[in-house]
Amino acid sequence: MNTKTDIITSHSVEADGEEYVLADYVKACRGRRWLIVALTVVIAGTAAVWSFMQESVHQAKATVVVEQVWPSGLERDVYH
Repeated sequence: MNTKTDIITSHSVEADGEEYVLADYVKACRGRRWLIVALTVVIAGTAAVWSFMQESVHQAKATVVVEQVWPSGLERDVYH
């Protein structure tokens, strides 16, 4: 077992010679926050309007099976 304390380092992704870390992605998302919120609201609103404009379709089907319970042989004499 290793007695040294291990240090967890953040791993970066290198693309085209540039290094990107999670903080860079968070910063980019913060810069486009209005776009993310606007798209979310528009898509959710469109889905809600489409859902409310659909014709309601309700259908049910049921089968009830009733079997008469006959008295057993000993109880039959009581009823006759």
